[in-house]
Amino acid sequence: MTEPTAGEPLCVIYALSINGADYRYVGMTQIGAEARLRIHRKTGRSPKLPSARWIKKHQALGEAIRVTVLEECTPENIGDREAAWIERLRSEGHDLLNVTEGGRGGLPGFTHTDEARAKMSAKLKGRTFDDEWRARLSAASSLQERRPVSEETREKLRVAMVRRGPMTAEQRAKQSAAMRGRKLSAEHRAALSAGAKRRPPQSEETRRKRSETLRGHELSEETRRKIAASNSRTYAARRGLLITDEIVRDIRAAADSGTPIRELASRFALPYNQTWRIAKRRSWKHVE
Repeated sequence: MTEPTAGEPLCVIYALSINGADYRYVGMTQIGAEARLRIHRKTGRSPKLPSARWIKKHQALGEAIRVTVLEECTPENIGDREAAWIERLRSEGHDLLNVTEGGRGGLPGFTHTDEARAKMSAKLKGRTFDDEWRARLSAASSLQERRPVSEETREKLRVAMVRRGPMTAEQRAKQSAAMRGRKLSAEHRAALSAGAKRRPPQSEETRRKRSETLRGHELSEETRRKIAASNSRTYAARRGLLITDEIVRDIRAAADSGTPIRELASRFALPYNQTWRIAKRRSWKHVE
C-alpha cells in the first residue's frame, strides 16, 4: 500500500498537470495527494482511462506529472467538493480528462453525452486499419483466454437488452448503410466457417429461448424481400444456375407474351420447373 507523505493533509481535492497551471485531471483522496500521485504513476503503465493514457504519454516523454492540492475536505463532503471543482475548472477552460462529473460512485452507470458521442463518431469516421494493424489485433485476440460466460453474466446481458429495447428505424438505417457494399475476403469467410464448425450445437433450452424471443415478431415487407432475394440467389448458386434479375425479367416478359415455358427453359439453360416458377412469380418474388 502506498504510504502518505508525513505532515501533508490527507483528505483533499487534487489536480494533475504538467506545468502546475493547466489542469488535466481532478480527483479526491484520503491518503494524501503525493501518495495518490504515486498510484497514478503505477496505473499509467497499463492505461484504460484517458487520464492513465495521458500519464503514460508524458512519462514516456520524460515529463514530470505535478499534483496540486486544490482544497482540504472532510470525508463527508469530499465527493461534493470534487464535483464542484470539476465543474468550476471546466467552466474556466481547463481541458479535464475526467470521464464523470465527479462525486462518490465512480464509473458504474456512466454514459457519454450526445456531444461526446458526436466527437468520437467524427474522429473514427472513415478510419481504416492497414494489414499490419489487423494482424496485430488478430494476434492479440488469439492470445486472450476465452473464458466461458457465467449464467449470472448472461442474465445481466439479457436484462440490459430488454432495457435497451428494439433498435429504432434510424439505427437500423445506419447499420444497413455501414454494411452496404461490404464484401468479405475468402480468408475471412474461411475463418467464419471454421469458427462455426467449432461452435457446439445449440441446446434445446437455447432453441426454446430464441423461439420465445422471436414469437410475435413481425418482419417488415422490405426485410421479407431481402430474405427472399438472398434465398433465391443461394438456391441458384448451389445448383450452378445462371439467374440474374435481368434474366428473371426477360423470362416473365416472354412468358406474358405467350412464349412456351419449355422454350424459355431451353433458351436460358434452366430446368423446366425453375423456369415455370420464375414465370409464374412463385420464386424470385423480389424482382419487380
